[in-house]
Amino acid sequence: MPIVTKVIGNLDISNDPSTAVTSGYIDLSQEVSKLYSRNIRQGQTFKLKGVQAALIPSAGATDDWDSGMSVNVKHEYIHTTGHTRMVWNKVFNAWKQQQRSGLSHTPVKYNDFEIGWSMDSNCHEGRNSFIHSSGIGDTTEEKVVMLGHSTHQSDFTLEDYSNSMFDRPEPSVDPFGSAAIKEPKFNNVALWPETSRFYADATSSNILTALDGPNAYTGSVTTQTMYEFPLPLSVMCGIMKYEVYIPLDDTIVQYADTVDLILMYYISSMKPLVYRPKARKKKAFTTRRRSTRGRKSSRRKR
Repeated sequence: MPIVTKVIGNLDISNDPSTAVTSGYIDLSQEVSKLYSRNIRQGQTFKLKGVQAALIPSAGATDDWDSGMSVNVKHEYIHTTGHTRMVWNKVFNAWKQQQRSGLSHTPVKYNDFEIGWSMDSNCHEGRNSFIHSSGIGDTTEEKVVMLGHSTHQSDFTLEDYSNSMFDRPEPSVDPFGSAAIKEPKFNNVALWPETSRFYADATSSNILTALDGPNAYTGSVTTQTMYEFPLPLSVMCGIMKYEVYIPLDDTIVQYADTVDLILMYYISSMKPLVYRPKARKKKAFTTRRRSTRGRKSSRRKR
């Protein structure tokens, strides 16, 4: 399976280590499509086996390379569950019916059902699918995204659809009465799962002990650990959000070093979210032997 690479260029040390220096979104289906030069559908669970980060000095940097840099990258994603898959299929089927009925537009090549991360994100500008949430007669298109609260005539989110259209399970009750015995363990949370997280870090640092003279020397250290998960992560639709943090303060006496961050994602497999019709079991074909009881054999006796 492929290794997807994301390059984030020209990162500088900020004045506030607690604030992300940059953030963005990754659509693994789009990156794999570029790699294979063919259409890879977003409606899949992408099994992520591992992640790796690396730092290199930015090409063409005009300033010298002083102390180096280290980064910590936070990733967020939605874990595929039976419930999230069911919600995706319901919205996908509604979108597909509207495409066939011509409410939106005539179906065209590569017009897959593609959703964004949230209503205030541009996960893949120009590729986001739209839906008519009020059905027949609704002329306003709403952008389909994964997270957040739906905004009428603007955005339609899977999270809001999940938590507003599906009831939480009832507690178990006494069979000889109506008294509740136990609440479900998951009844205190929303049906749509919270975002899951994983982290990756990298370091490229210098050691400068003397600026000039015959005893001047420097050293350096780089780390780009490969993080392999115990079990592959189930990333729904292959959509992830990342935030890059640099745990250093900028100084007055040094030029701010500039680096390029390279993120590598190791995909082990992809599995479609759409429900497939169950295969019908075929009855075993048997031949019925005709009984010969009571019949005389035509074979000559020896």
